[in-house]
Amino acid sequence: ALEKYEFPLLLASEWSQPERLLKLLDRSDTPQDRKIKILSLLGEMQADEALPKLREALKDRDLAKQAIGAMSNLGKEGIPLLVDIMNTSPQPELQAAAAKGLGQLGGMHGDASVVPQLLVKLSDPKTDWSVLTEVAWALGKIPDKRSIQPLYDLDKKLAAMRDPENMTLKKLKEAVFWAIKQCDTWDQFS
Repeated sequence: ALEKYEFPLLLASEWSQPERLLKLLDRSDTPQDRKIKILSLLGEMQADEALPKLREALKDRDLAKQAIGAMSNLGKEGIPLLVDIMNTSPQPELQAAAAKGLGQLGGMHGDASVVPQLLVKLSDPKTDWSVLTEVAWALGKIPDKRSIQPLYDLDKKLAAMRDPENMTLKKLKEAVFWAIKQCDTWDQFS
């Protein structure tokens, strides 16, 4: 039943049985959509023992984004891997997912240790706009005075760009505006 139906997966998650989910994840006959659900549940369970399997799932193009999302729930152990993905993945989609995960982890734990890596990515002119958007959101979730000037600098560059049809640019501008509002306050983690 665990292989076919969703309810047993949810029970394994609810009863904190990550080993059952990990075994199912390993089976070659488990369909991709099922593996995606399992990765999501492992993240929700905050099952630290899943980290090696999540690393493995990064190699599968169809599972990588979900694995990154699950890592975002595991805790500080996932930070080095998420930083590495954000900085080295050739796929902007995975870089963006990693940046989003870093924002979730940093915000959840009140941990500003990831801010310097996010600021490097924010300042890199080669960074894809979709990645910059997630970096800005992440910085807003981890209010830190070190973020203020780089965010204002990016905002100034973006203000000169006028393209109302470009939704990616619009989302980036919104993220930067929001992040500035979050960071430029007296209430900061650092």
